[in-house]
Amino acid sequence: MLALTERRAVADWQARFGHPVLLLETVVDPRRFYGGVYRAANWIELGLTQGYRRTRAGYSADADAPKRVFVRPLCRHPQRQLTHPNRDHLHLTGAPTIMLNAEQMRALPRCFMTIADPRRAQGRRHCLPVVLGLAAGATLCGMRGYNSNSH
Repeated sequence: MLALTERRAVADWQARFGHPVLLLETVVDPRRFYGGVYRAANWIELGLTQGYRRTRAGYSADADAPKRVFVRPLCRHPQRQLTHPNRDHLHLTGAPTIMLNAEQMRALPRCFMTIADPRRAQGRRHCLPVVLGLAAGATLCGMRGYNSNSH
């Protein structure tokens, strides 16, 4: 399953963004899992995160749950390629699709929180600002519908 997911992610990324994936990364919660699947598939454990988690305000104040970080290089010397000052060797062919600057991106969640939720309470599973944020992110990345072929 892991190998199939890897191949699909690599192919989809190349098709969508026009350049290869050099490295895959994942995190594992050691309180719940050992990471044996990643070790068996020759992923490299880099160590533990600092343990902070994402919150609505940014990150938690307390470091309470460090995660194991695993990477899987998909090419020779990915660190050298990713940190090289000349990016021409990466063969980047896709053009940036995001048309908002950083301040505009930071303002989106605040804007979404001001929108009244028109949905009935019955069946609501996710907060409206979250749904709108996901839709905006997908739109900014070029998606035009629910189907992955709609871009």
